[in-house]
Amino acid sequence: MTRCALVDYCLTYPDAYEDYPFDESADAAGAWTVIRHRLNQKSFAFIYERDGLCVNLKCEPEDELRGMIEHSYRLTMPKRGR
Repeated sequence: MTRCALVDYCLTYPDAYEDYPFDESADAAGAWTVIRHRLNQKSFAFIYERDGLCVNLKCEPEDELRGMIEHSYRLTMPKRGR
């Protein structure tokens, strides 16, 4: 997924908007995109690039990470004989 695609996805949520409080423009090298709720201006996603795409979300990823590791493990298991 690209940075632009991720920003576009975040903007599909009602009343979400993008902000660039740390940079002069969205096109600045290393610009941080902050996705906020329009009504209270609270941020729910920080998106930036540093040697790849980085996303900071306000949630605990532990349960999701465990699920992704298990999924990856199962996808790479040796196939059993038929």
